Amino acid sequence: MHRAVVVLLCGLAACAPSSSSEVARRCNGHEALCDRTLDEVVFAGAHNAMSSRDDGFLAPNQFAALPAQLRLGVRAFMLDTYAPDPAAVDDGVRLCHGSCDLGMVTLQQTLARLGRFLEGEPDTVVQLMLQDDASIADTRAAFEAAGLFDELAVPSGPPWPTLGTLIDDGTRIIVTAENQGPDPREPWFMPMFALFQDTPFTFASLDDLAADASCAPNRGAADSPFLLVNHWLGNPLPDDTLADAANAAAVLDERVGRCAALRGRPPHVVAVDFVDVGDLIAVVDGANGL
Repeated sequence: MHRAVVVLLCGLAACAPSSSSEVARRCNGHEALCDRTLDEVVFAGAHNAMSSRDDGFLAPNQFAALPAQLRLGVRAFMLDTYAPDPAAVDDGVRLCHGSCDLGMVTLQQTLARLGRFLEGEPDTVVQLMLQDDASIADTRAAFEAAGLFDELAVPSGPPWPTLGTLIDDGTRIIVTAENQGPDPREPWFMPMFALFQDTPFTFASLDDLAADASCAPNRGAADSPFLLVNHWLGNPLPDDTLADAANAAAVLDERVGRCAALRGRPPHVVAVDFVDVGDLIAVVDGANGL
């Protein structure tokens, strides 16, 4: 009797042996991104990703802390690093915004959170974009302590590696830094504006974002291959009441497309405040043709 039921159910379900090899790999959440080179992929970015309400920051740029940002689909994180506090024991590199009195998490704590996510999501490539006051040596020590130093990429191009290649090589973390580098002894610590050019980043209103001047060249050389679109509003502090309008699909999609046209290159990172408000992920998926 039991055997007959099993046969009947398999007949109805068209049972077949399952194999994990039949499941397509989804790089950064999408099968189509695995074979794309780095310059062909748009990353959703969090501005001042460490400055979150969840981690107790005052005047935060984000509601959600890094683990929730990762689960949402954010894959580029703008972080401000500060030297270890000499008055603290084993504090390590600090992540603060402006003043550590307004809130602080450590880089090692943040990397440990990232590492736990990557363990469960092996087909993921992330970018850490540092406004770096901390030394390269202290920054390296945080990666080593978190067990992520061997994951650091040194991508070069063109041609750039594909996301699939970075994952297969076990180099899923790209680090760029605004202030220091290049240092031939630490090739993983790449000078950001040798790779990136960006837009302005100080806007108080939707009208500011709608102006062509919002797409004007800011930092980085005109031939830097990757375009960072900075897209957030402040008066002058981060204002979560403005995020819903600023991050709405119509506003964000129009500006991303306009900046790409005016700058003659597609966006590579689109960074916003309050990533869990509005339509950042949907707009980035659209920019990736998904």
